[in-house]
Amino acid sequence: MAVHSILPPLPTGAVDEVLRAAGVRHVAHGDDDPVGAATEAASDPAAIAVIGPFRSADVAEAVEGTARRAKTLAGMRALGFDEHGDPLDPVVRFERYEA
Repeated sequence: MAVHSILPPLPTGAVDEVLRAAGVRHVAHGDDDPVGAATEAASDPAAIAVIGPFRSADVAEAVEGTARRAKTLAGMRALGFDEHGDPLDPVVRFERYEA
């Protein structure tokens, strides 16, 4: 079982901490190539979810690129981090997008 993430460095660290504490393998891709990362995650038979991408346009492309696979994308909204991954607010909201 693995959860992939497509996020800037700061949220990646937070996700990694939570998943590792829960005993879940975390595959961090960073946010340089969100579509490629989503495609790789969709090809991973152990993947149960993808957290990210961070930017809305990247989410749309990632959902479209993985539409043939039954993966869930959990998109982090900008309530918690700005586009550079810097904290804005202690509240982070996740949204689910079914591919």
